[in-house]
Amino acid sequence: MESKFLDSIPRRIETDRMVISLLDESDSPDISEEIRGASWDDIHRWVAWADRKEKFLPEENLKPVRENISNFWNASAYFGVARLKDSLRLGPQVTLYGMNIEKKIGQFGYWTPTELKGQKLTQEAGVAIIELGHRHYGLEEIFANHSEGNEASRKILLNLGFEFTHKVSQGAKRGNGEQIDALHYVRNRTSRLPNFNLVFE
Repeated sequence: MESKFLDSIPRRIETDRMVISLLDESDSPDISEEIRGASWDDIHRWVAWADRKEKFLPEENLKPVRENISNFWNASAYFGVARLKDSLRLGPQVTLYGMNIEKKIGQFGYWTPTELKGQKLTQEAGVAIIELGHRHYGLEEIFANHSEGNEASRKILLNLGFEFTHKVSQGAKRGNGEQIDALHYVRNRTSRLPNFNLVFE
């Protein structure tokens, strides 16, 4: 990917309550602590990558963090680290990944610290990263999915203008290895989005 294009991609997004920055190695300790701590049971319940706490020890977590950072430089991913303005506490983590700039498509992913759920922070951070995808990466379609039964994720996606497309039988996996159906969604750049104040830098 041409450096001129990547130079045009904002490294920081300010919302009403958060600052979302491009993932950096310095974020790794806070992310690993949050995943292994209060949020573990919730994340482990729903996502395959949260299979073992040992994977998220600070020294182990650095490898995937570095891989995710390198994916920014080939324009296939943008991992946004949100922090609350009033406390600098780690907020919802929002991601664009699997991006294909030529085909103008990408995937939206997210997880939220358990203690922050119910405050619409994920919706606010989601609007920011989706606007980044449409406005700065030129994505026409953004896809997302969640495990069946994850009602919180369903509500987030619908509030962000995603539309349900189909179910894949046994298409997802919990952290304990159990296979579960996956529900798939898509939104295009003209789909509605909640209104939040955003500043791209």
